[in-house]
Amino acid sequence: MENERVLATFHYADGRRYVGEMLKYVPDGFGTQIYENGDRYEGLWKGGETNGKGSFYTSSGDVYDGEWENGVKLGQFVVNYFSGDKFEGIFERGNQDIGIHTYASTRANIVKYQGRQIEGQKYGEGTLYYSSGDRYQGSFSQNNRQGFGTLYFSNGNRYEGDWEKDNMKKGKLFYANGDLYEGDFRCEAFTYPYQRHGIGTLRYKSGNRYEGGWLYNQKHGKGTTYYASGNAYETNWINGRSEFSGNFVSKSELEIRELVKKKTNAQVKPTFEFTFGTPHI
Repeated sequence: MENERVLATFHYADGRRYVGEMLKYVPDGFGTQIYENGDRYEGLWKGGETNGKGSFYTSSGDVYDGEWENGVKLGQFVVNYFSGDKFEGIFERGNQDIGIHTYASTRANIVKYQGRQIEGQKYGEGTLYYSSGDRYQGSFSQNNRQGFGTLYFSNGNRYEGDWEKDNMKKGKLFYANGDLYEGDFRCEAFTYPYQRHGIGTLRYKSGNRYEGGWLYNQKHGKGTTYYASGNAYETNWINGRSEFSGNFVSKSELEIRELVKKKTNAQVKPTFEFTFGTPHI
């Protein structure tokens, strides 16, 4: 009868075939629909749409197990990909949203991603785990590390700073031995993930520090080495080697320079702006 749920097999003009419960001539209850391209859905239906728990098997070998609403993936899902990858998390409007994506093969050394995805791309806050034991926590955009993030290295080093299109740009690199570099970086994927490049300061655990230019992880250009004793040495560097001609600066001279700098800054007169006869600093 029309208002009773019945078991039936229905063939559609577009090549689909449905086998299962039907109500008022549409899928309703539990049933299986096989698509012309080889895809298959097994699960609950309501009013002709996938609604409730179900499994979708693609012809390429991927399997989606989870909740459906009016024909759209919505809610908790487990996805096992033919490649061996696995996703466990939330789908929103048919797309992966928040969850854990575990990779079977180490693409770019990535083992697992935990965080938000939009249309399969990493967005917002998330965590990447690498086969080397490294771990990144921070911001993503269009599948790239973008914005502020922290990269924890398995050797104990740690980078905190800005990222642009998956590369380090400017930040702090804390070394396991107690040294600290703060400045510009050049990052060439995973071949050499943190090259000091540009302008930066390297503070040594001993108390010495170098301020100046860097090129591909080597001191390069004008730079000054400040010693824990209070003295300094100014020279020019070429690919990590200092020129023979340099300028030794004593602690007392550095102190005089600092006093002159402070005095000069203090003598800068404030700018006055007059509006309707009333002075404003």
